[in-house]
Amino acid sequence: MLLQENPQRAELIDLKSLEAVALIDLVVEGRDNIARAWRDPKGSRGEGAVFPPGGHLLVAKEKKPAVLIEFGPPHSRSRGLVRGGALADGKRWSIRRGRHRFVALAIWLPDKTLAKTCADFSDLVGFNVGNWPTGALLAGAATESFARTMLALLDEGRPFTDALTTRRFMMNPPLMSFIAFTDSMMSPVMSAMCWTPGPP
Repeated sequence: MLLQENPQRAELIDLKSLEAVALIDLVVEGRDNIARAWRDPKGSRGEGAVFPPGGHLLVAKEKKPAVLIEFGPPHSRSRGLVRGGALADGKRWSIRRGRHRFVALAIWLPDKTLAKTCADFSDLVGFNVGNWPTGALLAGAATESFARTMLALLDEGRPFTDALTTRRFMMNPPLMSFIAFTDSMMSPVMSAMCWTPGPP
């Protein structure tokens, strides 16, 4: 799945053919602040996504404002998401080939604790060690990881499109440590996450 900020859509990629098999326009209807922010061409939109069961899509809008938005087919009902409720590994996300239009079914706002901890949702990856904030460093390490992975693939004579299918990634020690940590323990920020319903 590729999540685009401009235009606001998601693309489902077939890793065998390397073709987009489904294009999903993501629409926030209405004229409230969140709808206007979602349509703003200079605004910040999808930072990441989760696949809940049932063919819906849960998108984290990065900032201004930072919210979680559940998208689905028009006139369908929000299903929400509970801990451990994302699509299981290896299970296919149910959507037909072709072009689709998903609308916002529900919007969740961060509570005061999370809003204070994360200035925006790009900070969800980070945490503080003493007075040392690590979020920006981890984000930089993740960005560097992609570039290093591409250089390694090209050095091996493999095509650029292998970036979509590779299962090997070049990481620096801090990023490896962070991934090992999150495998064994949920981030303190994520474990404290609570949500207040917002307007759909």
